Amino acid sequence: MEVRYYPSTDMLNIELSSAKSVESEEVHDGFVFDFDADGRVVSIEVDQASERVNLELIRKDAVVDEAAIPQGTYYTAAELAERLQVSKQTLHLAIRNMREEGVTAGLRPDVDGTLYSEQDEVAIRKWREAHPRGRPRTTANA
Repeated sequence: MEVRYYPSTDMLNIELSSAKSVESEEVHDGFVFDFDADGRVVSIEVDQASERVNLELIRKDAVVDEAAIPQGTYYTAAELAERLQVSKQTLHLAIRNMREEGVTAGLRPDVDGTLYSEQDEVAIRKWREAHPRGRPRTTANA
């Protein structure tokens, strides 16, 4: 079995067999099964995979089409949150707020659950430094 993710097209392909596909059927919107001559499923294609599957789990086992990704190191949201020493929820909130201000982050900035680059990590750190969280401290009158 081989799992491949193509970030440029946001497509996941799961090869279950090396048998030749003779028929394809879209079994649900965006899910295409390929069948061999005996009617067995040989592969599954998932369109808009970043919206339909947990890419963090996929990334652990998948072969990511490196040609479709610019050079550098990329992180899942969980990995990036750990590097930034924040929760995933805090990271997603920061990214959402950045997007509202027109600052993009992620390999697919239009989709949550994407991969994040080292440059995204730097941009998120800078944005969080410029936007302190919590209430401002008040000084007690002496």
